[in-house]
Amino acid sequence: MESKRLHLYSNALRLLLLLIVFPIVSSVPLIAAASVFFTPTDDPPIQDLDYGDGPVTFSSVNIGTPSSDRVVVVGVDDVAAQDCDDTCGDGGTTGVTIGGTSATEAVYSDTSTTSDASLWYANITSGTTADIVVSNGGCNCGLQDTGIVVGTITGEASAAPSATSAHPEVYDSSDPQLIPTTGTMTVPANGAAVLLGNISFYTADTPTWTNTTSASGDYFVATSSTEGYGTDEFLAHSYSTGAQSYGVSDSVTGNGYAYGGFAGVGAAWAPATTALTGRIIRLIGGIRLIGGVQLQ
Repeated sequence: MESKRLHLYSNALRLLLLLIVFPIVSSVPLIAAASVFFTPTDDPPIQDLDYGDGPVTFSSVNIGTPSSDRVVVVGVDDVAAQDCDDTCGDGGTTGVTIGGTSATEAVYSDTSTTSDASLWYANITSGTTADIVVSNGGCNCGLQDTGIVVGTITGEASAAPSATSAHPEVYDSSDPQLIPTTGTMTVPANGAAVLLGNISFYTADTPTWTNTTSASGDYFVATSSTEGYGTDEFLAHSYSTGAQSYGVSDSVTGNGYAYGGFAGVGAAWAPATTALTGRIIRLIGGIRLIGGVQLQ
């Protein structure tokens, strides 16, 4: 009996030594959230259509560095002589292509007047430049100006934004104008928001953003039309997360037809999640090590 007991003790001691010298190692999946990044890439000159129609082509536009998760975002601004929504909807812009690839409309300003803004996106994995074509479907609504501003999203969970908001055009110059007009837009943790504004002006003024990475924004493009007034378009982005609202201050004097309204839109993108493999080293006493960090 005594020898059996000594034998059991001996085996237990051997097992204990094996656990100390050769700990049990197992692998478990770990989930880590990436971060969304927005990079402004180009702001070609606004095109003066002089009451004409499209399509409008912007040639050799910089669309950034190729990657499998690159989403090219195009902000489109239109100013027309009449409400294009009456004949075409969505401010007259019926389609956008990027290097021949059709983009999807994320959001547009639901305006009942003549300045419109919309955001379009497409997953474009290759190329550094592309012709961007903005179509209006032959609306014959007297387009005066069409402009675009462009940037890229990377690190996103989906090419489609997780949230959008719009600021319908208003005929006043009160500051600041807000995107969205009331309430907030929810930006996921580690996400990003892209904001676009459009103003038809008689005398131009540089806009100032609040709650964005830069008060001056990413791009500000202005033009004077042959009709005696013009268009401001401006782009900004933000990494503030949670419930957010964005302000734009750009007091302007209405043009000769009393236009002076602001149209704005915003969209937020959620981050992708990455599956990692972590090693768990099991030691005695219930202590575990993950990547060299002790967990109890």
